[in-house]
Amino acid sequence: MLANRLQGYLRRAPRPTRLVWFLELALAAAAAANCGKTDEDESAGSWTFAAPMIQGRMGHSATRLASGRILVAGGADSKKNDHNSGYSFSFIATAELYNPDSNTWTHAASMATARGFHSATLLQSGKVLVQGSGFSSCLADNCSGVVGGVELYDPERDIWTEAPAPSVLRTGCHHVKLLDGRIMAIGGIERIGKPRAFTNVDIYDPESNTWVEAAPLLEPRTIPSSAILLGGEVLVFGGLVEAGTSTEIYEPLTNAWRPGPPTLVPHTFGFSTGRQLPSGEAVLEDEVESSEIYSPITGGWRLAKPSPIDISSLSILAGGHLLVVGEIYNPRALVFDPSADTWREADRPSAIGDLHQAGTLPSGEVLLSGGIGDCTATDEFSAATTVMVFTPH
Repeated sequence: MLANRLQGYLRRAPRPTRLVWFLELALAAAAAANCGKTDEDESAGSWTFAAPMIQGRMGHSATRLASGRILVAGGADSKKNDHNSGYSFSFIATAELYNPDSNTWTHAASMATARGFHSATLLQSGKVLVQGSGFSSCLADNCSGVVGGVELYDPERDIWTEAPAPSVLRTGCHHVKLLDGRIMAIGGIERIGKPRAFTNVDIYDPESNTWVEAAPLLEPRTIPSSAILLGGEVLVFGGLVEAGTSTEIYEPLTNAWRPGPPTLVPHTFGFSTGRQLPSGEAVLEDEVESSEIYSPITGGWRLAKPSPIDISSLSILAGGHLLVVGEIYNPRALVFDPSADTWREADRPSAIGDLHQAGTLPSGEVLLSGGIGDCTATDEFSAATTVMVFTPH
């Protein structure tokens, strides 16, 4: 055999020659192992464990402060499933801060109201605006829970203060930061009884600490997505109660809505996730295996390759790439390149469960925290304290 003949030659060859041959064989083996591999075969990123949170939580918010720290607030510390009628969460009001420089968590002041699945947005002042809450329970299509009002977190003083309430208290509303620093609260769901979508739109002015009711949406939407267009207009898409292709555009100067460019395929309530990219484009991902990209240059949508997994979280990486994490019981992570319309598999975030929260660190890495943890009893789950950091390759 060739291998035996080579071994015999190496035993007889002078020592320097043996070393040269050994190095050449090692290089040849490495080249053979990589033969035919492309960039798509390489992992798109890797995961490392970070310090765990002080308290387990799922459905919380994770907001990067001006200092680079991550404020984690609220969520639920447990969930109970009722396969016959629905679910219930135990919401919490606690908060904590993550320092990426020291990889440590510290206690922060607690909110006045326990809440989870809420909206949290960083203001230009450095404070964080928190609004609403998800349902604490949904049993037989009868949803209820503590929605709560609006609170402001001041990181310099580590205190929460109550802010004025908007025109309606709701869950599932979407925050949009306008170019002038004001915050739009769009859509949402009625908090009591059978869920009903809203058309209500309110705008919060941080300077005057007041809400103003704005022109309503053209269609009811729950948890929609948005993109800021050239000139400061707002494109709103997704979150429809029934499958549809409609979008709408808000003009802040005239306080008016007009129909926007329709999507190419219908998207439904509760299944779409959108982000605006640094390029100004917007990506709409749908769990029913359809993806689209909006271009502000053409003013229209184009189909994109859909995500191969159900999406639990979506984050923007450097260069406009997207990190998606999903699959409840066997977590997977993939990176999407919108310009090339390609998905690349990343290492698996093995210890991250569903209902986790993602936050982008100053380094460009992504921090995933919490989620559904261990099963403590029949159909009862505790929240995880696990934290992992994704480093793109």
